[in-house]
Amino acid sequence: MEDESPARAHDLANALIDAWLATTKPPPESKLELTRKLKLSQDALETVSQLLKRMAGETTTVIQPNVKYELGTQAVQLLQQRNGYVEAIAATELQLRGLTRDVVVSPPSLPTEATKPKKSLIAVLAALGSGFALLLWVFMRQAWQNAAQDPETLEKQVRLRAALGMHRS
Repeated sequence: MEDESPARAHDLANALIDAWLATTKPPPESKLELTRKLKLSQDALETVSQLLKRMAGETTTVIQPNVKYELGTQAVQLLQQRNGYVEAIAATELQLRGLTRDVVVSPPSLPTEATKPKKSLIAVLAALGSGFALLLWVFMRQAWQNAAQDPETLEKQVRLRAALGMHRS
């Protein structure tokens, strides 16, 4: 951002970043839905964790081989569900929080030293721009004159000049 005052430009850039970050947070109606989903996921995670603790305590008392295998399969499924709930909770919390300032690659800063305009570069670019504009004008004039060779196009040009208030010299 540029401004006459570097401090004002700095403040303006910070305000722009803060406004953008505020737009990444969910609107109120979405926030309510996300909060509800977060609560459900947290409750489900708590339930699955309790089941896993209970299974871990009870599997040592079961000695039958087939039952032990079936409990192990169930425990693996519960662990997968628990991991899914942990990921869902983390994703929902991120959505509720929105983006933070740490995503800004280069925060605005005040310059440490004054810079002078590069007059030579400006002069070269102005000369190139002027040369291009002049060349374009010459080509357009030549195209206009070549088009005037056709009687139909000449009639259209006369009407266009009259509409623009230009008189033929």
